[in-house]
Amino acid sequence: MSADPVPGGRAPRSRRRRRWIIAGVAVLVAAVLLVAADVVGRAGAEGVAARQIEQRLPDGVHGDVAVRIRGFSFLWQLAHGRFDEVDVDAPSLQVAGSRLPVRITAHGVPTDLSSVGRMKARVTVGPRLVNKIATIPAAVGRIRLGHGVVVFDGSRSAFGLTVNYRLAATPVAAGDRLLLSPAHAKITTGPVGLDFSSVIKQLLASKPIPICLAQYLPAGLDVTDVRVQPGAARLTVTAHDFHLDEHSLTRHGRCH
Repeated sequence: MSADPVPGGRAPRSRRRRRWIIAGVAVLVAAVLLVAADVVGRAGAEGVAARQIEQRLPDGVHGDVAVRIRGFSFLWQLAHGRFDEVDVDAPSLQVAGSRLPVRITAHGVPTDLSSVGRMKARVTVGPRLVNKIATIPAAVGRIRLGHGVVVFDGSRSAFGLTVNYRLAATPVAAGDRLLLSPAHAKITTGPVGLDFSSVIKQLLASKPIPICLAQYLPAGLDVTDVRVQPGAARLTVTAHDFHLDEHSLTRHGRCH
């Protein structure tokens, strides 16, 4: 009498199939839980980081800060004690009564937020704040922002007379300062009939005018780019191996 091969052959295969299905479901559930833990942990850490940054803002500076932790798995980064990339956004930061939007991208940030490996900050400065922090000895009245230039009025002596002029200068980032290189000039008031071309040539041949920013920047930060348009000047500030403690944030430089 021969044995029936069907029951004995199908049952083991069915059990193996069920085991694979159960294992697959278990892996999927574990993956979902890890992702959920990663998302929840990341969100919690971002909130803590934002509050710590707000508490470390210097006197006279206040505003809401949003933090985003980028990069690979948050839990993996946390286990290694360092975040790959952190974005900090403060679109309504107030400085000396003026709005100063700031957006920072930092790389290599320890989980205790004690320092950054490298950092790039984009700061938007409006005309009101520009006139508070920028000092141009020759300027008379307010500094104005144009398309790629900074414009101001001044006066000088020529032919025994006082001549008023308007100078447009191109700003160039130079570490702890901006350099304003004369680009265009015109005489705005002066006796009719006199040739003031020599005055304009002298203005355009002048050395770049320095605007010191060191007293507004923590030592170790450099201005590496500036873009000017009507209504705003956008500065790019960079740093490497910068410590985020009270001493570093409140110790400003000085232009020489």
